[in-house]
Amino acid sequence: MTLLAPISVDIEKISGQLAMDLVAKLKPPEEVLAKYGLTVEELDALAKTPQFRLRLKEAQVAWNSDDHAPERIKQKATTLVEDSLITIYQMIHDDLTTASTKLESFRTLAKMAGVVGDVKGEGSGARFSVSIDLGGDKSVTIEGSSEEVKDED
Repeated sequence: MTLLAPISVDIEKISGQLAMDLVAKLKPPEEVLAKYGLTVEELDALAKTPQFRLRLKEAQVAWNSDDHAPERIKQKATTLVEDSLITIYQMIHDDLTTASTKLESFRTLAKMAGVVGDVKGEGSGARFSVSIDLGGDKSVTIEGSSEEVKDED
């Protein structure tokens, strides 16, 4: 009779999500294990249990089903966004990045963090100038700035 190594985590709490994380392959296995505080040995022991093998099989079927496509896309996009945070941070602090790119990157991060307010400052929109030549020495110039208009649904 083969004895399995004891597992020091509450498997019932994590096995379903752990199985889904492993099946999805959105993160390297080392990161998945770290998320759950597991070692490779603990995962090997867990993988030998019928309950966890069943959870893995269920996760595989669910992940690959057509009904799960929107969730797969959402999960993959979320992972891509998370993985891009460092790049966006570096763009904001790079002296070679244009001010407009830095500002747009900052706005993107603020929006993702949920800290975007309804702040409008002087000159926050695009500036424009319209000159109308009335003939002779007469002309009219109109200057202003654009303002974002939100639909009232």
